[in-house]
Amino acid sequence: MDSTSIFSFNAADKTSSNVPLYYNDCDFNESVILDGPAGFWNLLGLSTSLRIQDFSQATQRLLLVYSLHLDTRSSRKDYKWRDLVKTVRLITTNILNVFALANQKLRADKRDASNQEVLRYWKYAQQLTVNSEQSSVISQKGRYLMDFVEELAKKCRKFYRVGEDDSGNVYYTESSHSILRPISIALDVMLSSPRDTDTNTLINFGSGQIRDALERLKGKEVSKRILRKNKSQELFVIKEFMQFCVEEI
Repeated sequence: MDSTSIFSFNAADKTSSNVPLYYNDCDFNESVILDGPAGFWNLLGLSTSLRIQDFSQATQRLLLVYSLHLDTRSSRKDYKWRDLVKTVRLITTNILNVFALANQKLRADKRDASNQEVLRYWKYAQQLTVNSEQSSVISQKGRYLMDFVEELAKKCRKFYRVGEDDSGNVYYTESSHSILRPISIALDVMLSSPRDTDTNTLINFGSGQIRDALERLKGKEVSKRILRKNKSQELFVIKEFMQFCVEEI
């Protein structure tokens, strides 16, 4: 017997009506009401009146923020809970601040991020931008930014890779300059060109600059050039990448 049946059965002893008092939790517009929640609750776009089916998602979002805060701002001696509202304000302003917070912590610790940490921060950002009525503050702009970064990386990896050689050997000694080389070139072309430069000119010029940079790779760095044996295909995907940069950035 489910909870609805039990409720109705017990109520039958006290009323002559056979109509159940309620059918399921959807009959209740507000199941949990928070009285005076902390300021960061509203910053997260969470309602102070939550139905039962929404409470789990709100709690998960809150735990994600707690985890991010503990990972990036706290220490064993001081959890800095007073700064939690600052953490929330940063990620609701721009979801990419998840990575800024992570980078700030890594610099303070004087170390590089492990693969597990990179994946964890990426998942933090993804989960915090999941569309829902409670997360609209983060979702609208944040989801676009996450999708943009993911698509940009996919297009870049069609012709350029870092951290792996032709034999599949993986290494993690790449500098940020090396990792972001094609993106940096694309941005430099767009920012240094006259404002009235037409789209096709930017795409062609930027593609040429990226292609020239790949041609200058020597030694072990040559393995970063995935399509070096098929230069026509390489130029095609570079132009595709540059077009995305011009149109979206």
